[in-house]
Amino acid sequence: MKRRFLQSLWLSVVCFSLSLAAGAAFAADADKYVWRFQAVHSPNQLVYHLFQKTVDEIYEASGGRMKIELYPGGALAGSMEAFQACGDGVFEMHSSFPTYLKGIEPAIEPMVGANMTMSDTDRMIWLNEAGGNELLQKVFDKVNLRLLATQMWPSDVLSSSKPFKSFAEMKGSKFRTSSPTIATANGIAVVTLPLEEVFTAIASGAVDMAEFGYLEYNRGLGVTDVAHYSIWPDFWNCQFVETIVVNKDAWDKLPKDLQMLVTHAFKANALEHWTKALYSSAKAMQELKANGKNEFIRLDKQEFIALRKQMYGIEKEQAAKRNGLLKETYNSMYDFYKVYYPYKVIAAWWGDGLTADEQAGFPIGK
Repeated sequence: MKRRFLQSLWLSVVCFSLSLAAGAAFAADADKYVWRFQAVHSPNQLVYHLFQKTVDEIYEASGGRMKIELYPGGALAGSMEAFQACGDGVFEMHSSFPTYLKGIEPAIEPMVGANMTMSDTDRMIWLNEAGGNELLQKVFDKVNLRLLATQMWPSDVLSSSKPFKSFAEMKGSKFRTSSPTIATANGIAVVTLPLEEVFTAIASGAVDMAEFGYLEYNRGLGVTDVAHYSIWPDFWNCQFVETIVVNKDAWDKLPKDLQMLVTHAFKANALEHWTKALYSSAKAMQELKANGKNEFIRLDKQEFIALRKQMYGIEKEQAAKRNGLLKETYNSMYDFYKVYYPYKVIAAWWGDGLTADEQAGFPIGK
């Protein structure tokens, strides 16, 4: 399933490349469309640069028929209200983390990265092959949005002002996170803040640790300058999903060929972001190590066996209380685990569980 999914992503890349070559064939007098696209990111971030590249290529491939104007987070609406603003037609496109919609539909949280859930590749497969995207669309239907593409983020890093060596040590600390369940259940004080306030919160000491994105993204926010401990694994909103959505009314007015062009472009963008995010973070770690100020910590995986069981119990309680889409989502995920996890374990890469030196076959060092 993983191979089929990656093949489909590469097909999107190929289709989009071919459409670039065909751009000149569009009629000069055809209808032109202008959309406003607010991303949640700032212009200094890798993901924002990739979005700019994608909208520029769409304009070129369409022969000027499709112009998407990119705006940074907060330019047209605050991050906590932007999905609703896009659905209301304030602007036509939006990219952000849909956990902001959990007040409207709690099922969105497990769909896109709740506590103690899937890895990035697992979630991509569940979304694309096991019904996840269809469930996600049911949430966006409530705010007049069409899901255009899901953009997977690799493992979050926990940026901390303290060198926590275990999950148990975090009890009593203050933690900025958008997914508080497992932390709250284990005595960690949770603070929920939007992206705009993450740096200030940790720089001022309002929180001891904060999660938001992968290592290079957090470095771009300046967080690694004030929080010198980077901690894994991602147990909070695991390998979360960024969604690219379109106002349904605007989408319905777009001709079929431009719908296909925009769809393939952003699916291709998602694959490029995922690979660049991973490798840029690897390089960022080397550079941060070299400055002598940053330390990198991985918590013992044995702790997470009990935490996953605890989270499963919480999920069952939540589903029993709310039923509806939340129960449907958990059942879909559990069915996926039953089918995919046994295969994933037996078919794991030969280097799974080995050290970096053992995987490389030569000394790499810490």
